[in-house]
Amino acid sequence: MRNDRGFTLIELMIVIAIIGILAAVAVPQYQTYSVRSVSTSEILTAIRPLQLAISEFSAKNKRMPADYADMGTGIDGTEATTCLGRIEQVTYTLDGVDGLITAIFYANGATQHVSCGAKVLQVPADLAAKTVVVRAKMNASGTVAYSIDGGTVESSYRPRF
Repeated sequence: MRNDRGFTLIELMIVIAIIGILAAVAVPQYQTYSVRSVSTSEILTAIRPLQLAISEFSAKNKRMPADYADMGTGIDGTEATTCLGRIEQVTYTLDGVDGLITAIFYANGATQHVSCGAKVLQVPADLAAKTVVVRAKMNASGTVAYSIDGGTVESSYRPRF
């Protein structure tokens, strides 16, 4: 009678091959997920106050605001520097009848503005110095709908509305 003890070499090699295949699929998916989660949370955090101001202005005035000053934000012009994580700037412009909000990421290793604490930021390479454009479109009742309208951030990393 033969006494079996443990696994054969071929069984162990099959297990290692299966683990390798799973890792080869899982690691890139996780990297995409982590960059997308940074992108989504940073963009939504940066543009949410502007979305609220646009929606309120449009509901009252039945038109899109021309710029930040039109919304009563206390900011003149079309640009606002933010202290919100990895987003350096949020711009708002009027494109015909629609508003365009552009969120601009810092470059990797860039130093945050002095007024924000001057921290050196680590920005994922797929987001560094790139933009996401959000279109604000108003319907007849004054309700504003938001959608991603482009930018330089790869489409798989953009938030979805």
